[in-house]
Amino acid sequence: MNIKRKNEGIIEQINPDKIIPEGLGIHYLPHRAVFKDNSTTQVRPAFDGSAKTRNYVSINECIEKGSNLIEMIPAILNRFRWAKIGVLSDIKQAFLQIALNESDKDVLRFMW
Repeated sequence: MNIKRKNEGIIEQINPDKIIPEGLGIHYLPHRAVFKDNSTTQVRPAFDGSAKTRNYVSINECIEKGSNLIEMIPAILNRFRWAKIGVLSDIKQAFLQIALNESDKDVLRFMW
């Protein structure tokens, strides 16, 4: 699973010399594998962004909270119904395709 993501450029391996304990600017996300037999992605990682350590807050507490986009779904569906032609798309593993700033990568580390 992770070798494929590394080859696709989704994740990157860091130099073993740069593996340092968690501290200011460094955070390791806990994760586990989620298995779904009846899915196109049978195994996927699930990261726990709400996990805290003794000395640090969770990564979720550090991220700016955005708008609740779920509230917009009824309005979007109503607009969709007015047009003659509708276009749908399924973005493959969209969350894993999000690019990060170089300065943010150290707070989203995980071990595998």
